[in-house]
Amino acid sequence: MNLKKVYPQIPEGLNRVLMHFSAGATVFYETVWELLEDLEEARADL
Repeated sequence: MNLKKVYPQIPEGLNRVLMHFSAGATVFYETVWELLEDLEEARADL
């Protein structure tokens, strides 16, 4: 589920991370480092 549609205050970077874990996701994190990089970017947006 795209939580940004329900909660528009969610930053785009965090929404992108959450979309990787949604049901029916077609894109997955290959490594933990990829996840950490995206989380660092999302944190910077907060």
